[in-house]
Amino acid sequence: MNRPASLQIQTSPMDILWEMGQEGARILRVYSNELAIRLPDRLEGVPVTEIGAYCFSASEHLPQENCRLTHLTADGREEPVESPSFPSVSGNYVESVYLPEEVTILHNAAFYNCRKMTLLSLGEQIHAIGSDEFLNCVSLRTIILRGSPRSENGLSLLLERLISDVEVAFCPEDGPPECVIFFPEYYEWLNEITPAHVFSRSIEGEGFRMRHTFQNHLLDFSRYDQCFPDVLTGESDKNICRIAMNRLRWPIGLQDQPKSLYEEALKARPDHLLRLLTDHRDLAGLEFFCRNLSLTRGDLSSWMELCIQAQWGEGAACLADEIQASGSFAKKTFSFDDLAF
Repeated sequence: MNRPASLQIQTSPMDILWEMGQEGARILRVYSNELAIRLPDRLEGVPVTEIGAYCFSASEHLPQENCRLTHLTADGREEPVESPSFPSVSGNYVESVYLPEEVTILHNAAFYNCRKMTLLSLGEQIHAIGSDEFLNCVSLRTIILRGSPRSENGLSLLLERLISDVEVAFCPEDGPPECVIFFPEYYEWLNEITPAHVFSRSIEGEGFRMRHTFQNHLLDFSRYDQCFPDVLTGESDKNICRIAMNRLRWPIGLQDQPKSLYEEALKARPDHLLRLLTDHRDLAGLEFFCRNLSLTRGDLSSWMELCIQAQWGEGAACLADEIQASGSFAKKTFSFDDLAF
């Protein structure tokens, strides 16, 4: 995973409807022409600590009094205004949201029905999340936690409300990822036992157990890794590769035995691994696995041909270098003309 581009979102002109919350400002509604929103750290000198109920939902549930509307200019100046001059950033008109560092509370359904939101960036201080927080957020696949995996945070609270595939990047101080972890989707439903009308809960997918590998608001990497043998029997090849490639590339707390399992899983699925790298044009990841998986000459040649088919010139050139370094360049079945797109 490369550095997420969303971290580079700049503050754009917007209007923010807000009120005083428990310890700071509670944002109730955001108005802007942008679909990627970076919220300010403060409003009129008050730290932003809460995201209000239905804040980004298409359904409005706004209080009738004690609200303030503040206009933010592109250079950070604030001006009180009577009415918003932009459309509401809500529902299908939200793609990514960057929350302020001091936000501690996400109220009920703050992102309800944001079907096109793909990314949420937040700090470490979240300690309370309401119900239906991410209901129908069907495109939300990336969480950026601006902190260290070794620091307490509210990630476990978010994951309890996200049942779809989601990748979490720990990016201290808005820098490159210190660690990336993938949590696969799971399903749950209720079975009725008649005639007593008693319901039993059924859960399918290793993603549920992987979301419950936290201790004292810290991800326990050892417990996470212990899930992998069951992942191998219950998850798709794509998900197996996503889990394994992230743990090998960012091996915080990784012991020798699970490391070997991860390596074996990727070696058994080289084409699935390459497809993930190619889809994201992840050159750093490609270089890492070429050097750390002890790939065969046949694998390298096959990967290069697949990169050419995918029109990924940088990836193909990288693999050409690896083939030459392995001493098998003379056995190639391609020419440099193949690299011209």
